Amino acid sequence: MSQPAENFPSKCYYQAVDTIDISLLEQLHIRPDGIYVDGTLGGGGHSYEICRRLSEKGRLVGIDQDADAIEAAGKRLEEFRDRVTIVRSN
Repeated sequence: MSQPAENFPSKCYYQAVDTIDISLLEQLHIRPDGIYVDGTLGGGGHSYEICRRLSEKGRLVGIDQDADAIEAAGKRLEEFRDRVTIVRSN
């Protein structure tokens, strides 16, 4: 049985636990000057690990439809802002 909308909070706060298997990340063979797309950006944990391996010529595009996820990822990836583009879409 579904609940009426008024029973749900008006603001949802994004919270996720990012887990990443470093050995899997190593299998991506990230090139420092490569271009990467994270189609499920979430809180930016995986993207952060990719960005750490990029040079100034590398780029990452992160995509998510959740506004709270976009905000969380933007904060997490702030130090890489010159090589990251965040897109709100699905």
